Amino acid sequence: MSPIPVEIIKQHNDFFDYVSIEAILTITLGGLATLGGAYLGARKAGESSLKAVEKQISHAREEKESEAELKRTKYEVFLKSQLRVMNHKLKSIDFLMGLHESHNIYNVEPLEETKKDLTKIEEILSNMQNWDPDCVSIENFKLIGELRDEIHDIESSYEAVLATEEEEHEGSVTKVRAKSQKLAKKITQKHL
Repeated sequence: MSPIPVEIIKQHNDFFDYVSIEAILTITLGGLATLGGAYLGARKAGESSLKAVEKQISHAREEKESEAELKRTKYEVFLKSQLRVMNHKLKSIDFLMGLHESHNIYNVEPLEETKKDLTKIEEILSNMQNWDPDCVSIENFKLIGELRDEIHDIESSYEAVLATEEEEHEGSVTKVRAKSQKLAKKITQKHL
C-alpha cells in the first residue's frame, strides 16, 4: 500500500487550507529543539549542582578535620601544663617524705601535705581522662594509663607508710621517694 499524497488529503480536509506542512514541520522541529534544549540545560544544571554538593561535602570534611586537629593541639597544650603541675607535685612528695625521714625544721606536717599532693595528682589524672576521646592520641591514652598505674603504686607505698611499724616505715618512705623521683624524671625526660 502506498502513502496517500498530500494533495489528496488537502482535497478532503479543510485543515490544510489553514496550516501548511512547512508550519507543522517548523512547530514539530521547534518543539523537539525546545525539548532538547531543556534536556541539555537540566543536565548541565544537574552536573553543576552535583559538583557544588561534592565541594560542600569536601569543605565540611576539611573543616571537621581542622577542628579535630585544633582540639588535639589544645589537648597537647593542656596535657603538658598538667604534666608540669604533676611533676612539681611529685618533687614536692619526694621533698616532704625526705622531711618526714629527717629533722623537720619547717612548720609543716609532711604526711598531710603529701596526701594533699597525691589528691591533687588524682584530680589532674581525672581531668586528663575527661577530655573528648577524639582529641586524645593513642600515645597519650597510654601515657595516662601508665601515669595512673605509677601514681597508684606511689599511693600504695604512702598508705604503707601510714600503716607500718618503725622498721618497715623507713622502707616504705624510701619507696614513696624512689617512685616519686622515678616518675618525675620520666615525665621530665619524655614529655616536658
